[in-house]
Amino acid sequence: MKKQIHISLDKLDWELFCERGALMAYFEKDQIVFGLGDSLTEGEVRFFQRDFFNENSWEYIPEFVCFAHIDDIQLPEISTTLPEIQGNDDSTYLEDIEKALNEFDEDFEKVVLISRESYSKDSTKLKEVIFGILKARLGLNYGLWDQEGGILGSTPEILFAKEGKKFQSMALASTRPIDRAHELLEDKKELIEHHLVVKDLRNKLEGQSALSVGSAKIETFGTLAHLRTDISFESNLNVVELSSLLGPTAALGGYPQKVAKEFIKNSKYYNKHPNRKFGGVIGVEHGEKAFALVAIRNIQWDKNSYWIESGGGVVKESTIENELSEIKRKRKVIRDIFFNENI
Repeated sequence: MKKQIHISLDKLDWELFCERGALMAYFEKDQIVFGLGDSLTEGEVRFFQRDFFNENSWEYIPEFVCFAHIDDIQLPEISTTLPEIQGNDDSTYLEDIEKALNEFDEDFEKVVLISRESYSKDSTKLKEVIFGILKARLGLNYGLWDQEGGILGSTPEILFAKEGKKFQSMALASTRPIDRAHELLEDKKELIEHHLVVKDLRNKLEGQSALSVGSAKIETFGTLAHLRTDISFESNLNVVELSSLLGPTAALGGYPQKVAKEFIKNSKYYNKHPNRKFGGVIGVEHGEKAFALVAIRNIQWDKNSYWIESGGGVVKESTIENELSEIKRKRKVIRDIFFNENI
């Protein structure tokens, strides 16, 4: 039986890594853990992923593991361009928003809806995409893939950071361009949206001990700004149990969660794209430590295409025009990271 091997950065085989690998920020955005090679049955470091609906999960215990600081990674100069755009689902997104606005009531307050834009894989290699996200140094990096496809992203949102029985989490919701960040603490729609996310997490964690909820503050991510509220607690739950309990949060699902989930599963977008990893959970576990992220701001791919999914929280105060502008801004941030687009 193969055993997991820890290697130094200079021994990392980038070709093997691109065939079957994983990467995760490890508590800080500049600390990265890499996994590559065959998937083992046991090992002290494991990567895990759950889809958005908590219906499917994946585990990768890599043959080789490398912990590194991003400053020590020598990346070659790369030049990537935006691949040919194959199309988007923005018209479907607008139809789903309009339907939600017509259905909101006191028992259905928020839903997060998404769209996607697809691109040809012909001109861009996976290695270039991986190097692009490492060079961008924007948020908390993550990724998991094999030869059939995968996901790679850079998120501002931590689902939980675990050290023993102590956990840190956050509520992250509401979006503005960075030059209008101050509006987040003044705009009724944005404050309501953020409050629902905090309320959702507080309700889910009420059975845990030492629960502490901070105050809302502004968090920046590239050209975007969000509202963030830090949360801490203690728990005996394991990683699988906690991922299932917290995800999806109201930041990526809606509120109340059950009603929002039902709406999403009846949306036109879901009918077109039912296998949803966007907004799910992805993380790494190492002994008593674990670090899990919310899988947003990413690119996904299969053998034929890349695609970027972007979403926005819709409440009764939302307008269709503003929601469409928001997902286009989020999509642009990801295109900047992966395809070096500067328009």
